[in-house]
Amino acid sequence: MKDILLMQILAEYPRVGKALKLFWGHKEYNEFTDSIFSDDTGTRHGFSQDTMTDLIKLQALHDREFPELAKGEDGWSASILP
Repeated sequence: MKDILLMQILAEYPRVGKALKLFWGHKEYNEFTDSIFSDDTGTRHGFSQDTMTDLIKLQALHDREFPELAKGEDGWSASILP
C-alpha cells in the first residue's frame, strides 16, 4: 500500500514524493509532513483531495510502522487504516 500511495504522490507532486521516500522511517518524515500541511507563506495552493487522502494514509502507515516516531496517540491514525 505504501508504494502505491507514494507512486501516486510522485506522479502529481514529484518533490513531495521524493522527500517522503527519503524521510520514511526517520523523524524528519513528521517534520516534513508538518511543513507541507501548513502554509506559513500564504503562497501555496494546497493539495487535491485525492492527494491529501493519500498523504493522511501514508502518515497513518508511518505511525503504525514506526510508533516510536509518532507524534502522539490521538486515535485518528488507527481509524484510517484497516
